[in-house]
Amino acid sequence: MATAPTTQCPFCGAPLTLEGDYCPNCGSKKQQFTEHRANMKAYKKAFEDTRNTVVAENRRDSKKAAAIAVIAVLIALILAEFVVTRNAYRIMAKHQANVAKRNSVAVLAAMNRYEGKEQYKFISEMWYENNLRYLNEEKGFREYHAVAAMADAYGNVVSEISSFMRLIADPESDYEGFETGVERRAGYVADYYHSFLKKYEAYVTNFKPDDKYYTYHPDGFTEEHMETYGKLKENLRCMISYYYGIPMEEMDDFDKLSQAKKSIRLIDAAEEKYVDNATE
Repeated sequence: MATAPTTQCPFCGAPLTLEGDYCPNCGSKKQQFTEHRANMKAYKKAFEDTRNTVVAENRRDSKKAAAIAVIAVLIALILAEFVVTRNAYRIMAKHQANVAKRNSVAVLAAMNRYEGKEQYKFISEMWYENNLRYLNEEKGFREYHAVAAMADAYGNVVSEISSFMRLIADPESDYEGFETGVERRAGYVADYYHSFLKKYEAYVTNFKPDDKYYTYHPDGFTEEHMETYGKLKENLRCMISYYYGIPMEEMDDFDKLSQAKKSIRLIDAAEEKYVDNATE
């Protein structure tokens, strides 16, 4: 529908409307409605700018939403994998324990044999590798819970002493040099030995079978196993005395030292026996 004329062209008298910048009859430039047309152009530009902004923001929001959705899916997959893996590990561990339970006679006989032959490393390995902790309350197995823990702590010390002696046999084997290697590995031995003594004190000296919060079953502290704990401790004392040159009559005092002082004492003894002698 045509817009009603609002005025006439001053040149030819033709009726003019708001649309267009020139007279439709003579082509003269319209002088009327200049402000109106400028406002309309400004309004149109503002409208176009607003529309473009809205479209761009919608696109950005869509991309963000897509990214968030992807991240959410990835997180869900990771959590699902974690749950499945964790459950699979538990299922496998319990399966191993059930197998050990079905073969309890052979398993317990093996641990008894290892204990009798003082092969403590095998007790620890059998306990942890077969997840026997799930059988803590089973008769026969529960008494070996504390034995395995003590054997594990014992094995840590023996392993570090072995590592130390390999360095002594091959002085070029340590990446930081012989002297630094001696200090570091002697410190490791002292730390693990201190940890062993803490377990020994907690499990044996301060054992309270009636304590409802105690972790280990009283069967683990029968006379037979108490003798084993004593052998574990005495073996380590003898090894430290022999390999580091600390006289046996001084081992009682050594055992009473703090962890830091044990490290200092053992490092000094190792340097005196191996480093100083090597440089003379």
